[in-house]
Amino acid sequence: MKPIDFSGFAGLLLADGRPFTFKGITWPGFETDAGVLIGLAQQRLDFFLDFLRAEGFNAIRLPIAHQSVLDNARVPRASVDRRLNTGFFDEADADQPQPVGIRYRDALRLVARAAAERRLLLIVASQRLRADAPTSSLWYDAKLGPDEESVGRSWDLLAEALCGHWNVAGVDLHPEPLLPTGGAGR
Repeated sequence: MKPIDFSGFAGLLLADGRPFTFKGITWPGFETDAGVLIGLAQQRLDFFLDFLRAEGFNAIRLPIAHQSVLDNARVPRASVDRRLNTGFFDEADADQPQPVGIRYRDALRLVARAAAERRLLLIVASQRLRADAPTSSLWYDAKLGPDEESVGRSWDLLAEALCGHWNVAGVDLHPEPLLPTGGAGR
């Protein structure tokens, strides 16, 4: 599918020459222990994406957990029905008689490709530092999860994984930071 041609004119955002506004949803899951979008254990990814497109949505906000990006663990089998979403599993081989879940960043790529086919934009959102920890008031926290350097490495890995996809339109660096002080005490 042809990428959307974004431009600006007279203070308007244009997509393919027409005024554009975002109409999106937040689709949780990548920021949790599920390690992938919620709902894939019950329904096909294509079903959800086709529904969003049919209802006039053009964007999806994907919350992530930085430690999950860094660990790049395999998607847990319980999070995805293999019969409905075969793309989220590696093929079985001699060493691994049962197919195993693809890795976290590969799952993000798979979602980006599938969304691009429907001209759905993605906003990657830092929601948590670790999937098993509450949201931090800062974008890093060495006690709760990744330190500042590790969060930067996580963003680098995300950029490497997703920036080649035309539909990755932005990032949300951190939800509602509460404690930043602009370098006070340094």
